[in-house]
Order: sequence, then C-alpha cells, then structure tokens
Amino acid sequence: MAIASLLLRVSGGLLIVPLNSLIQYLAPPKRIGTILAGNNFIQNVTMILFLVATILLVQTGFSSYGIFNTAALITLIGSLYAFSEIAQLAARVVLIPILKTRYRLFVEGLENLPQRGGVLLLGNHISWIDWLILQVASPRPLKFVMERSIYEQWYLKWFLKRFDVIPISGVASKGALEAVRERLLKGEAVSLFPEGRISYNGQLGEFKKGFELILKDVDVPVVPFYLHGLWGSTFSRACSGYKLITRSGPRREVGVVFGRPLKSNADRVAVKQAVQSLSFKAWDRSVSSMKPLHFHWLRRCKEAPFKRALADDTGSDMNRLKMLTSVLLFSKLLKNSLGKSRNIGVLLPSSAAGAIANMTLLAMGKRVVNLNYTIDPKALKYAMQKADIEYVVTSERFLKRLEKRGFNPLEGESGVKPILMEELAKQIRPVQKALTLAAALLLPKALLEALYFEKCRLNDTAAILFSSGSEGVPKGIELTHKNLLGNIKQVSAMLNFCDEDVILNSLPIFHSFGLTVTTLLPLCEGVEMVSVADPTDALAVGKSAARYRATIIFGTATFFRIYTKNRKLHPLMFSSVRMAVAGAEKLKPQIRKDFKAKFGIDLFEGYGTTETSPVVSVNMPDMLDPDTLKLIIGHKEGSVGQPLPGTLIKIV
Repeated sequence: MAIASLLLRVSGGLLIVPLNSLIQYLAPPKRIGTILAGNNFIQNVTMILFLVATILLVQTGFSSYGIFNTAALITLIGSLYAFSEIAQLAARVVLIPILKTRYRLFVEGLENLPQRGGVLLLGNHISWIDWLILQVASPRPLKFVMERSIYEQWYLKWFLKRFDVIPISGVASKGALEAVRERLLKGEAVSLFPEGRISYNGQLGEFKKGFELILKDVDVPVVPFYLHGLWGSTFSRACSGYKLITRSGPRREVGVVFGRPLKSNADRVAVKQAVQSLSFKAWDRSVSSMKPLHFHWLRRCKEAPFKRALADDTGSDMNRLKMLTSVLLFSKLLKNSLGKSRNIGVLLPSSAAGAIANMTLLAMGKRVVNLNYTIDPKALKYAMQKADIEYVVTSERFLKRLEKRGFNPLEGESGVKPILMEELAKQIRPVQKALTLAAALLLPKALLEALYFEKCRLNDTAAILFSSGSEGVPKGIELTHKNLLGNIKQVSAMLNFCDEDVILNSLPIFHSFGLTVTTLLPLCEGVEMVSVADPTDALAVGKSAARYRATIIFGTATFFRIYTKNRKLHPLMFSSVRMAVAGAEKLKPQIRKDFKAKFGIDLFEGYGTTETSPVVSVNMPDMLDPDTLKLIIGHKEGSVGQPLPGTLIKIV
C-alpha cells in the first residue's frame, strides 16, 4: 500500500499540468459532444479496454491492492513517457521546485513576449544554466540554439536532443541557420545567445551577426532579454573569490527582464543596445533590495571575523573582528559628542583610522563629509560652512603633519570643533574593549544591528563630496547609500575578485574614486586592502604593495607617472599586481608605455565623475576563449572602456 501510495503521489504530481490542460480542452460542451460523436474513438476504446481489464483482474482473484499498484505503475510509466515527449513542460514542472531551493526568480516584462507565433529571443549569456532559467521564466516552450562543440558532448547530447536544441557551428552553420528559420516560420519561439559564448567577466560582449542572417526574409518580432544574478553563481565562469562574495543567504536572486519587441530588421548594434538598456532595470531592482552600506559591511565582518580587513603604512593590521570592535566602541563614544548633528567632517588620509571613522559615522546614520586638505584654506572653509559642519573627526598626528607643510585647516576662526581619534581611544577602558570584542564576536548580526546601528533608508544621503573649487567655489555632491553601493557592486562584478586579491588603497578618501573604489568597496565586499596615506610617496606605495602582495592598484595618471620615474621603487615591488587601473584624468599613451616597460603591467583606463559615484566605464584585460581560441576584446587603447553592467550612457 505504501508503494502504491508513493507511486500515485509521484505520478499525480507529474500529471497535474497535463490533466489541467486536458480538462480545459474538454470543458466546452461542443467539444464533449464531438468526443461522444466518435472523433476521439481511440481514447474511448482505450478507456473501455482498461475497464474490461480491471473486471477480468477482479474475476481472476487479483486483490484491490494489486490492481491499485498496477494502475499506479502504468500511470507513472505513462507520465514519464508524456514528459519525454514534452520536455519543456517537464522542465517547468519538475525543475521549478528544485530551482526555488537555491534561487529567488523574478521575471519582468513578460507581457512583451508574444503568446503565439514565431519569435526570436536574444540576450546575454553568463552561465551554463541560462537556458533553464529562460525556459522556467517563459510560459511558452523555447527552442534553443547551442554551440555544436558543447552539444556533441556524449553526456549532454541525449538530454539536449530531448529539448530539441539546435546545434550550430561557426565553421559550418548554414544548415543550423536554416533550421532556426524553419522553426520561426512554423510559429515557434526560438532563443539564442548572440555573444556565442559564456561570459568570462559578466560584461556584455560583442554580438555576432548570425541572427541577422536568420531573420533575412523572415518577418517575426525580436524580443531582447537580460539575465541577471547568475554571474558569480556556481554555474558561471567567475572566480571563486567573487562567487563567495555574491553568495548572500540561502537563495540567490536571479532575474529575467524581457524588453519590447524589435522589428525583424534590427541589427546587432540595435539589439545589444536594447539588451544593455534592460540591464539597468535588473541592476536597479537588485540594488534596491539591499541594505545600506554599514549593514552590508557588518555582514562581511560576521561571515569571516578573523580574516584581515585592512592594514596601512603606519603599522596598523586589523582583521574584521578588530575593526568591527573599533567601530562599535567609537560609535558609542561619538554618540554624546556629536548629538543631532547630521553632516560630520572627516579630515584623515587613506588609513585604518580613515576607514574606521567613515564606517563609524555611517553606522551612526550620519552624513560623512571627507574634507580635501590639499585645497585652498578659504575654499575648505567655504565647503565646511556650506555643509553646515560643526564637528570634524581628525587625528592629532595628522594635523601635525599638515602643520609641517604650513597648513592647518582647523586653526583660526574655522567655526568647527575638532574631535581627535587619539583622545577618543584614551577613553576606552580595557574591560570595555574586551566586552565589546566579545559582543562583536558572539552576538548575532540582527542583535548588533539593533544595539549599535542606526536605521536609515537606502536613498538617504551617505556622503557629501566637494569639488576642489578650481572653477569657482567648491560644489557639494550628495551621494546616497544606493549610489555608492550600486557602484561598488558594478565595479566588483567587473573585477571578478580572486581569493588572494588585495587592493592597494592610496587614493585620498576626499575623492569619490578613493572613497568608493579603494575604501568602501573592499570593506563592503570583504576584500583585503592595504592603505598608504600619501599616493605621491612612491617608495611607501611600493613597500606596501610588496609587503602585503597587492594584486589590484587604482590611481591617477599622475601617480602612475611618479611610480614610473621613481628609481627607488623597484619593479619587483609590483610583481604581485595583476591589474592596474587609471582614472580621474586622461591617461597619456607615454605614461602607459613607460609603466608597461618598467613593471611589465598593462594600465587600463576608466572614466567616472563624482556624481556617478564615480565609475562609469573601464577597460578590462583581453582574454583568450579556451574553447574556440578566439580573442575576447576587453581593452581598446585610447578609449575609456565599456560601460559598467547596469549603466546606460547617452552621448549628446
């Protein structure tokens, strides 16, 4: 009885969709009349034969249990046979519950997918299971076009054949193109990936023109789509470090966004632009579901508390637990001092103290205003007045360094009250430090949030950055948690972090490049960083890069020129660097050439503005596709690279 019951449950679960469809088909009275009239003669005869067989089994002594088990077994076999004939339906019924255990699927723009008639779906390709996600998202059965070299694998061919996949080859694809054309003319929905390969960096690659040949003399709509969330999954080609970063909770959010249909004469440029525009919707939805920066950082601290978070050239070396403890202690000390002041100035270089001060103020729900200590004192005073800054968090040691250069921005009638981090540290008692350390380690994340972190919204202002005032008075740019976190996620996807990656943080935190990319990004993404206070000190930069095995360096063209010219900075100090990115100013060809000659490292140029948090586009290293041995171009000399994922650019 247990076996029969199990078989019935399995077969019943499998048959629920076909039976529902059959009931809907038979429901109208006219159709029932037609069936009784004899149009479904075979089905009627089959039903009668089964009834007669059941009577005979009873007459010959079969128990009801035996009949029950036999009927269940026949039903199961019939269900499996039916699914072998309609594989797309099987994928939806069987695989959706499995997918839901690992993924949260969202689908947008489903109304753009025609319910009937031929249609060609074109979009990005970022994982091995893109076809499955698309099939689950689409109410219509889809026919997929696949690279023949993958299709011919013996362990996949039988499975793919069941799904009626169309193999295609770059060498001899005429027959495959004709097969796709025939299916479209028959009114079927066909999907292919114009990139022709799975992405190696999550970026939208070059679209091949094969689909243009398919659509020649075929008048069917073209529906663009964008897949989001699978880059960084187990089924993508992302590095293991990035896969770990994107693993958030038990289920990964994966989405499919369908765009408005294009005409059949749309070329690859138009289709790629349509897919790129859909990426904005997907990324906006994804980032909008996240928590503000400090909550994001806290999760990293609790994931691996004993992993190094940051180090600097003053000798500080902190793991995530130690940094979290420092933030909790300083936030408690600053609570009474700052009161209800919203905009808090920070006058610190790129260092452990600078990172701690910024994260502490964010955790308190304050707006961080990192002050530019290199500009004219009058411009700095104007900026502080404009932002209504009453308190400035700084360091006595750093102020003395500025005084040696003949500059103290807080002296005289500045109207602000300095808060020295050294003085705050002296107020921390050993017992208090030990208790806070234990709380940071043992308390769950939710309780730490409730006890220490101020609630704020993703669209609340997190930081205010001021321009240098070279074009007049300094301009203040407000950046929200969403602005900063969105850019962090975009850059992180492009960099595709490895396990051993270390970011060299030498850019000043009063600059959006230094604040977002070299400070907040490594903290929020859990990538180790090493800070150097003065980016023009080439020897200090080289020593820190060598000591901590830095793998990624960001800088301006001016800084990279200094490193190239400085004889004390030996090329071996940068031997661990795998990527160097220049931004904030135009990269001259000679600087790129000299840097390559000295260090053997390519410089990749990017572009951004403070208002865009800041990165807009960036060049990436070229790659060789191991399957086809074709070059994947990610770098074009003299350009600022491709837009970040989820970024739309309009040139006017």
